Formats: sequence, C-alpha cells, structure tokens
Amino acid sequence: MRLWSFLKRNHLFLSAIIIGLVQFLLYVPHMGDQYTNMRHVHGSSSFWTNVAQNMHEIGLEKAFFGGVYKAERDSQGEIVYWEYYNSHPQLLPLTYAGWTNVFGYDEWVPRLFAGLIAALTTALLFFVLARLFGFIYSLVASLFIIATPILYAFGDKLDQEQFIALFFVLS
Repeated sequence: MRLWSFLKRNHLFLSAIIIGLVQFLLYVPHMGDQYTNMRHVHGSSSFWTNVAQNMHEIGLEKAFFGGVYKAERDSQGEIVYWEYYNSHPQLLPLTYAGWTNVFGYDEWVPRLFAGLIAALTTALLFFVLARLFGFIYSLVASLFIIATPILYAFGDKLDQEQFIALFFVLS
C-alpha cells in the first residue's frame, strides 16, 4: 500500500525518469561507433576530446576564455602555443573538460555526455508539459520529441545543440 501511495504521488517524476531513460537507451547502441562527421573529427578522436585534452594540459585557468585547439608542442611534447576556439559558447568546452577529467578520453565519452543531456532535456520537457497541460499531452509530446530525427542526429555527438535544447526547456 505504501508503494502504491508513493507511485501515485510521484507519478510525474517517475514518468519523466522513464521518458528520459527511453531517450538515452536509443543512443546506447551507437556509443561506440566511429566518428564520421569530419567537422568534429581531429585525427582519430573527436574535436572536443582533443580540446579537452589540451585544456587539461595547459590548465583550466589559461583555457577559461575558450576551448584550446591547434596546440603546438615542443620536442618534449609540452604545449608551447595554442589558439582559442571561440565559435561556440565557453560552457561547452569547460563542462566537457570536467566530464573527461572524470571519464577519460575514450570515443564513447562524448556520446555518453551528449546522450545524457538529450535524455535530461526530454525528461524535463515531459515534466514541464505535464505540469502545464496534463499527463497525456506531455506523454504524446515527449514521444514525438524522442522520435524527432534531428534530436537523434545531434543527440549522439557532442556539440552545443544539446545545451541549446536543454536551456530552452529550462527557460
């Protein structure tokens, strides 16, 4: 009886978690795929992974003004010159540098980060719509969001689009 009471009181929260989980599980089979988008590939890893590695090497205090790319190294492999990548908001490289500090630089790490942000966005959208318009409307809208090809296309690569969608929902 207590479980039923808990589920009845918190059904929106639990439903939002389930919706976010469904969104995330759609990305899991593609986490280990090789990078094919040449705009985000630098050598053998993603552009943002290289940026995060460079930011860690020079220190986040020097990398505060943007992602560090085009790093030139001396004969010992130390970075002696770099350029800032300021075409994107600074939140993305700084947040991702912190993420890679925890999870490392494997190929699945940026996709895990992007997939979690997409899942969080969908879950928050479900929760907000449920509070405003009711459960059924939010469920249908969330299923449409999950099936949206553009969200799926941008959901498994790390770029600013996931943050834009998340902050749009938060606003």
